[in-house]
Amino acid sequence: MSADYSDDELIKYAFDFDYAYSGYQMDSYVVNTGITDWRKAKQCLIEIEHRTQAMEDHGWNLKKMEAETDILREELEQETSPARKKLKQIEIDEKVEGAARTRRRIDGIIRERSRLIETFRKAVPNKEKMLELSENVEEKERQYWISRIGKQAAQEMLSYGKIGTGNMESIMQMPHEDQAKIIKGALEYTKQMETGIISLEKEVEQKLIEQLKEKQDLNIIPKLEDTIEKNAKLLDTPKSET
Repeated sequence: MSADYSDDELIKYAFDFDYAYSGYQMDSYVVNTGITDWRKAKQCLIEIEHRTQAMEDHGWNLKKMEAETDILREELEQETSPARKKLKQIEIDEKVEGAARTRRRIDGIIRERSRLIETFRKAVPNKEKMLELSENVEEKERQYWISRIGKQAAQEMLSYGKIGTGNMESIMQMPHEDQAKIIKGALEYTKQMETGIISLEKEVEQKLIEQLKEKQDLNIIPKLEDTIEKNAKLLDTPKSET
């Protein structure tokens, strides 16, 4: 079965495709990694500043390429050697293609910056709120690090059953008050996640049981029903026998 588009159409489509970060990708894996609202807003500012600088750098490079192309065209008009004319034309074509690639990069950066600005405006709706970002920075940074280390500790507890050496070292470097907040927060997050996983697990198994009942597979059903109660206790805190 042959495609209803040519190779050239495919190549052009590949060049024109939007490879910039999507809004979802930007929110989930760039901005929301900041955890706290203040840090998310700060991350937006960092990303906006970086992309603005990249736009400026690419803009200067584009202007240089355009000027260099003009120079090459002037030299081509004055050139008498056929071989040198051919080389000049190749250099001109190379500059033109390079300029086109740079424009595409700038367009992608502009789209990314626009998406970041939109995300920032949702979180910081007015100028007053924006200026407040510069206030009480030390306390906001403290809350961010408590939240971040706490989340990392919770992830390790969920995955390995204990806080890893690296995060434990980070916790021990903090004031005792903050250490307690982090460990308590990590425990609460872990228990909430475990409870959610158990709930989803029970829901999935119940659906499977209903599907099997419709097929009247009575030999498997009792075993599955037993696993629901058993699995619901897997992540519970063991009770002391004493």
